[in-house]
Parts: sequence; C-alpha cells; structure tokens
Amino acid sequence: TTQQRYHIALVDYLPAGCEPLNRKLNGTLTDDANSSITRSQRNNNSDGRRPYLTIGWTDHENLRDERAEAFRSILWPG
Repeated sequence: TTQQRYHIALVDYLPAGCEPLNRKLNGTLTDDANSSITRSQRNNNSDGRRPYLTIGWTDHENLRDERAEAFRSILWPG
C-alpha cells in the first residue's frame, strides 16, 4: 500500500499438530538434516542477510499453541 498503517495485528492460525518455534531461544541442533531447527538455521539469503521475519519488524510477538501473533504500532508504505 502507499499509505502508512497504524496499530497492525497479524494473526496466523496454525494447523493441528504444528507449533511455532521461538527463534530467540536456543534450541538443540540435531544431526537430522530435515529437522525444522536445522533448516531454520540455514534460512539465510545467499548474500548473508537474514529473512525479513528475523530482523525485528514487530513491536511485540505472541507465540501460542494454536497461533502466532505479531503487532506493530506503525507500518510504513511499501
């Protein structure tokens, strides 16, 4: 959008059996190349930058059993 947005709440409901991983906590890495924690560690762009979800675009996050919530007080155009 070309306009600023205020008081944004993004809620993502998760399918049954899934749960969000808190990337701020250090999980136990495994030797399993298909594990979600191992894959998340390799989720960097080829130029070394991290994906936008990990650079702190949110003001507050809630990770719940059935959903992940992200909040932002102002969202700039673009």
